[in-house]
Amino acid sequence: MGRWSMGCLLLQQPDAISFSASISACEKGCQWQRAVALLPRMRCSLVLPNRLSYSGAVSACEKASWSLWPRALRLAAALGSGDVVSHSATISALEKAAQWRLALALLRDLARLRLVANTVTRNAALSACGRAEQWRAAKQLSLRFNACGRTC
Repeated sequence: MGRWSMGCLLLQQPDAISFSASISACEKGCQWQRAVALLPRMRCSLVLPNRLSYSGAVSACEKASWSLWPRALRLAAALGSGDVVSHSATISALEKAAQWRLALALLRDLARLRLVANTVTRNAALSACGRAEQWRAAKQLSLRFNACGRTC
C-alpha cells in the first residue's frame, strides 16, 4: 500500500488536519487528482479547506506536471489572499511552465499583502524568468532582492 493510500485512511473521522495530511500524502505519492479531489470532499464532510489543504493541492499539481499550472492557479485563487507558502507553491508551478509574468504578478501580490517572500519564493520567481529566457527581468529581480535583503 502506497503512502498516499495510508494517508487516505486518516479520513475515518475527518477534520482539517487529517484532510490536509491526506492531501500532503497524495502530493508526495504523485496522486495529484486524489489530492485535488479531497478539497470538495472536505466540504461534503462539513470541513472547510484551509491554507494547508489548498497549498498541498497546489503543490501536488506543481510536482505532477508543468501543464497543470492553470489548475494550480485556480486552486490558489480559491484560497483567496493566501500566505507565503501558498504563493511559493503557486509560483513554483508557474516556474515549471515558464509563466514568468504570472509568477512576477504573484510576487507583487505578496508585497501588496505585506508578506515577505522567502528563499523558495524568490528562487522560483527567478527560475520562472530564467526558464522563459527573460534575462533582463531576472537581473532586475535579482538586483531588487539584493537591494532589499530579506525584507521584500
